[in-house]
Amino acid sequence: MALSARRKLILAKIEAVYGTAIAAAAADAVLVSNASLTPITGGTADRALERDYYGASDQIPVNTHQQVSFGVEIAGPGAFKAANKPIGQPGWGKLLRACGFSETLREVRGAGNNDQVEYKPITGGEPSLTVRSFWAGQQHVLAGCRGNVSLSVPAADIPRFTFTLTGLWADPASVAPLSPDYSAYETPRPGSTRDTPKASLFGQDLRMRSFELDMGIEVAHREVIGADNEVVVVDRDPSGTIVIDMQPLSVWNPFTEAEEGAVGALSIVHGGPDTAASAGKLVEISCPRVQLGETTYNEDSGILQASIPFRALPDAGNDEIVITAR
Repeated sequence: MALSARRKLILAKIEAVYGTAIAAAAADAVLVSNASLTPITGGTADRALERDYYGASDQIPVNTHQQVSFGVEIAGPGAFKAANKPIGQPGWGKLLRACGFSETLREVRGAGNNDQVEYKPITGGEPSLTVRSFWAGQQHVLAGCRGNVSLSVPAADIPRFTFTLTGLWADPASVAPLSPDYSAYETPRPGSTRDTPKASLFGQDLRMRSFELDMGIEVAHREVIGADNEVVVVDRDPSGTIVIDMQPLSVWNPFTEAEEGAVGALSIVHGGPDTAASAGKLVEISCPRVQLGETTYNEDSGILQASIPFRALPDAGNDEIVITAR
């Protein structure tokens, strides 16, 4: 019988032991868009045999692993829980952790609630995920997943994380998927003046068309003799682009800032008006030190814009970006 390509399900859970696939439940479902699976990749070793006749030599698969990528909407965790109970971590939190972020619950308002969840980069000791990908009931289990994340906040569209995760090889199989529970995922808000109340760069409030940041996390699948296969995080190099309506250079001059190699802060708040009524719905993206690149002009609907590339730099270390669900 034919299998429907529209039936896709992603489950993800933090592993207790690296590379040991952990069982998943309905609440481990990830609400995704634009999912893509590379079921087998790695390479081959060619036997390169020499014989007394023409013909190809067989090849032996080596370094075999898998990859999965998907988008996840950027939205806060929702309403706060009862006193002395943590707020529900956003569904995308576990995915950030597998991309080399720490997760810290904070009490800020002083009412006995953990009312913020903060994510910051770490160096070493990155958690790993077991990702179970179902394509029309065909289960591909990716244990030991670590990977990269990028994020975008566009005007008049839905902000999203995009995750690309690399995991260990396991034989796929036909398995009946469970019914997913997506309650950890709130309905997102599009980028707009109302729902993105703050977009600033170098202390300047922006009329922003789009913001994109790629964490540039480099991962490698390693297969060496005498050790278990592992997906390791090797480095990160965050960079991005912000597109804004151009203001007079007498107000702010991004070209001069770029030529001087100046460093300044970037901050975006999204999810609704930045008031107490939006508590639990907001996501703040802060980069304390960004350095601008070669800014160029472009236009949108006849309006002059500036496309500003940037790099996010660490300050004290492991702090080049802070993502706060609040």
